[in-house]
Amino acid sequence: MNPFFYPYSGGTETVILEVYRRLAKKHQITVVTSNSFGENKRVEELFGMDVVRLKTDYINIPKAPLPYLKMHGVREAIRECDADIYHINNRFQYTLGDVKEIKKNGKLAITIHNSLPQNIDLLTDYGGFLYDATIGRRIIGSADLITGVSTYAIRTTVSKRDLERSHVVYNGVDYHAFAKRARGDARVKKIIDRFSLDSSTLIDVGRLVPQKGHAYLIKAVHRVSERVDMKLLILGDGPHHRYLKNLSERIGLQDSVIFAGKVEHDSAPYYYNASDLFSLQSTYEPASVALLEALSSEVFCVVAKTGGMPEMMGKCGIYSVPKDPDNIYMKIMEALNIDRREKRRLSTEGRRRMLAVHNWGKISKQYETLFYNVCRD
Repeated sequence: MNPFFYPYSGGTETVILEVYRRLAKKHQITVVTSNSFGENKRVEELFGMDVVRLKTDYINIPKAPLPYLKMHGVREAIRECDADIYHINNRFQYTLGDVKEIKKNGKLAITIHNSLPQNIDLLTDYGGFLYDATIGRRIIGSADLITGVSTYAIRTTVSKRDLERSHVVYNGVDYHAFAKRARGDARVKKIIDRFSLDSSTLIDVGRLVPQKGHAYLIKAVHRVSERVDMKLLILGDGPHHRYLKNLSERIGLQDSVIFAGKVEHDSAPYYYNASDLFSLQSTYEPASVALLEALSSEVFCVVAKTGGMPEMMGKCGIYSVPKDPDNIYMKIMEALNIDRREKRRLSTEGRRRMLAVHNWGKISKQYETLFYNVCRD
């Protein structure tokens, strides 16, 4: 159960698709989600799964990264599924009544993708705290199984009394698609030519919202560009686009900051390979799928030391101080000047880390084992 699902391509939705398309080879899987086409309830088959798309009202909330969804017929869908286990992937869109209906019919599992909001803005941080204090922790506490996409996500969100039912299951990456490719590869070269990436290129991938820290990165690149010819390639779209574009123009980077927009998932690996560095300067990041993709592609990474990112990257890149353009600038320069052999070693080690830990096959098996154990109880 999740408000969004394929073809929507956010981080949580990628996790759901990759895990359940594998589990669907052995198990009967139903996905209950919103109908993003504004139509009545409909059912379709995708990747071996039944997908139930419920009639949905969309309520836009100022400054919220995503709209609030009112899905009609959630409890009816719960009853119709008659499942052994119901897996909620976002606690913010469900009511305590929905949870009560689930508990009548089967076991409840919940995954913490979005941890307690911190370092976003006062309204979001406080609003998130109030929600979890009144509703969120009650939903989590009702679960027979709690998983989190990082130790950070669990530590900041789950109450102490519920930790014994909590397990870390990291996100994965398609390491076949996200792999190192030569700059002479036809699809890589097409991107280089299209955006004139004839200088050092730094890529950032993420929804354009304040907590992703694009503004701090742009200010840091402004300082870098005074010493090195560099372009910043930003993939993603969102409500902060106009502000970031205006900021780039105001500080004279209109020719150096490229807003490529949202790209198809199949094309994303080639954008990473067209770049020299990856940077993500989030102020809030429980677990970044984009970071996993960059590491798997063997692109050297400079990321903010925040949230679950140190768990993802380990010692395979360089960390910067969140919200500090001067420090980000210094860390980017450090990455540009690092010995080539050392950079190659760290990038290769990052790839190995993805194969060992962030492997969708292993991750799907982890979920399967946890679900089996809960259903046996």
